Amino acid sequence: PISTHAANPTAAPSPSPLSPPDQAQVYQPVAHYETASAPEILRLPNIPETTDHQRLELQEAHILEQIKPLAQVCENTYIIGRFGRDLVLIDQHVAEERYLYEDLLERESILQQPLLISVVRNIDEEERDLLSTYEAQFEKAGFSFESYGPDSIALRGIPHCLKLSEAEETFADILEDLKATGIVDAHLKGFKLMCKTVACHSAVRAGDSLELNQMQKIVENWSRTRNPYTCPHGRPILLKLSKDEINRRFLRTWS
Repeated sequence: PISTHAANPTAAPSPSPLSPPDQAQVYQPVAHYETASAPEILRLPNIPETTDHQRLELQEAHILEQIKPLAQVCENTYIIGRFGRDLVLIDQHVAEERYLYEDLLERESILQQPLLISVVRNIDEEERDLLSTYEAQFEKAGFSFESYGPDSIALRGIPHCLKLSEAEETFADILEDLKATGIVDAHLKGFKLMCKTVACHSAVRAGDSLELNQMQKIVENWSRTRNPYTCPHGRPILLKLSKDEINRRFLRTWS
């Protein structure tokens, strides 16, 4: 028999079968992760400290001036920055140490700040001989001293860039370095060694909290040095993490 019920015009049409996607995505299994190699240290051309022409070439290249500091990491030890599409870590202490060292060398003598209260230090016979041999170099490096009894000296002046709290330790470190190296050429090498020690003790330390403008100033000064990739004692300053290396560590095979 013919049904007398009229079709409901408002009834929803039955769903049509889903059409397959235009292009099905096939997920490949992720390959086993291999231990990543150590991040690369950015190697710049070796610029001898005495070659002004090569120094000028490096400065004109503006390679390191492209680094944009972002923040401090690892308990205020390193400055992290953006370098193009990569990231860099800069050791804040040795970066400023490099700048201060070259700045002190170029001055050929360090401005001295007199002390209102002298710092008295005991010395032995070997140290007394060293002070006599290198007296002119100590004077150029910003130190002024005089005998204070048979076994002591009194520091009357220290380098202007040195904190008073660092004065005695810096002076002692210079004497120890002179003992260890046995420098003969007091006129040049002795002064260079003193500049290294003064720069090291004058620079910001690991753990020092810095404002962004202070980080920017450190990076700006360091980026224009003659030898921007090691400190005066040979330690690396800059570590670069490329985007490709970061992608690989996250198993990211696409950019």
